[in-house]
Amino acid sequence: NNASQQFILLANKEISFSDVVGSMSQRSIALDKRWSSSFAEDWLNKHLSDHGASVSDFKKLVVVEKPSQAVLPVFFKKRDLGVTTANSFALMTELNPQLQQQLHVIATSPPLVLFMLCAPETVDQRTRAEITEQLLTLHRQKVGHQILLLSKASSMARVTASQLATIKALAESSKAGKANDQHKQLTQREDIEQ
Repeated sequence: NNASQQFILLANKEISFSDVVGSMSQRSIALDKRWSSSFAEDWLNKHLSDHGASVSDFKKLVVVEKPSQAVLPVFFKKRDLGVTTANSFALMTELNPQLQQQLHVIATSPPLVLFMLCAPETVDQRTRAEITEQLLTLHRQKVGHQILLLSKASSMARVTASQLATIKALAESSKAGKANDQHKQLTQREDIEQ
């Protein structure tokens, strides 16, 4: 079941998470956002805020489209940190075992559902059941398999209540964090203007 993904924060073996938090203004990070428009950054921001820091504290944040662009610069010490999915990193370490020897995971997100299809409550139960059955068997049809390949999925799965709760908590945390960042920016502007 690939209904969820876990994001990981990677660093060279000599860097610990406490090192990162203690020197963020000197650190650069590459963020793989191809799986979601904001979940990777939202998870990272929540994780950092739990330790009194924020993504905006980094010296440089680079958004990349491919996992290799988040991982390889860390391996070659061009960037301090990288965020990608655990699955992407596992595949890359299979292809190049040196990555696992030199890099380590310093933080891991909970499993997050990155893609969901929902139906409004106004859809009757019979229609809902038919649509659900078609989606759950999509991978067995040639056209369905091709559609899934485009979204880099092997099949569709039902989302559990706990998976939804994790996403909801992350979204609420992200919303609160963004409000705090806006307040912080306004306060800094007021300090400058005075």
